Amino acid sequence: MSIKIKEKGFSLVELLIVMALASIVLGIMVMTFVMYNEAYQRETAIVEIQGNARASMELMTREMLMAGLNPTGAAGPGVMIADSNKIQYSMDLTGDGDIADTNETIMYEFDSTKEELLRNGLTMAEGIRAFSITYEDSAGTALSTPVASTNDIKKIALNMTIASAEGTIQSYSIDIAPRNMPPYSVPSTSGSTTTSTTTATSSTTTLDTSTTTSTTTTLPGETTTTIASTTTTTTTTTTTTYVGEPGPTIANVTQDPDGSTIPKNKGVYICADIIDTDGVKSTAIKTMDQGDFTMELTDGDKYSGTYCGTITKQNNQSVAYRIWAEDDFNNSSSSGSSSYDQGG
Repeated sequence: MSIKIKEKGFSLVELLIVMALASIVLGIMVMTFVMYNEAYQRETAIVEIQGNARASMELMTREMLMAGLNPTGAAGPGVMIADSNKIQYSMDLTGDGDIADTNETIMYEFDSTKEELLRNGLTMAEGIRAFSITYEDSAGTALSTPVASTNDIKKIALNMTIASAEGTIQSYSIDIAPRNMPPYSVPSTSGSTTTSTTTATSSTTTLDTSTTTSTTTTLPGETTTTIASTTTTTTTTTTTTYVGEPGPTIANVTQDPDGSTIPKNKGVYICADIIDTDGVKSTAIKTMDQGDFTMELTDGDKYSGTYCGTITKQNNQSVAYRIWAEDDFNNSSSSGSSSYDQGG
């Protein structure tokens, strides 16, 4: 006795319908992936250029604020070259009466051919579409470049435009008012530098997105944000920061153990006298590579006191540090840089 089993498969039409539906679903998935991947690359490009621009501008600002530092009155530092795409200046960071030590003479220069920003001949940032420097005297009058009498410079304006491979453009501009420029006056307490940035502005433009414009202004103790949206094809973000008067006076920095070479497994105890008529709000020991270390008031009060802190052991490392302080009105200042090597 034989048993017949009836077998029935899919027809050609049914297979074609299934394949068409699968192709549509797969196409939607691919389009979605491509869209999100492009958005990710665009956002990554924005983050990249923002990081490059901010890091470059912040380093230049920090160093240019120190231009002309002359705690002994003997070094005679200041701006030596002031051109539209180049600036060279010096400062006596160690307070030894000369400008021959490391990082006491700095030159920034824009190479338009390679689209690079150079610091002392080394590439600092790439993809720089444009970079310019302008100068003003104490009356706010623009000085023609190259500036013949650099002692007249009282404000330096930096303007940078940087672009990524994705076509995203980042523009930054910042005004710097170095407070150590000539004519020099020898301070009553050595080792302290004060800084003041007048205005910092940044803007971002993305070429293929809808527009959102955001403006943020930060004043001591107050923040105001205004946001507006349109339907154009660019995105612009502008940030303006105002920094107030000079910060606390920092003097008599001591190090225990002292010297430029420290035995291994030892913490280094740092103290400094800090004075501010508005009151000191916060202090720290800031290092180049090892992070920040807290300082505490050990003598006096917040208007005139001694603050101390410990840099933990940093075996087999070179440590460069400075004292930083901020008053109750968010005005800050830093001491000159010191350094030591710790054994291992």
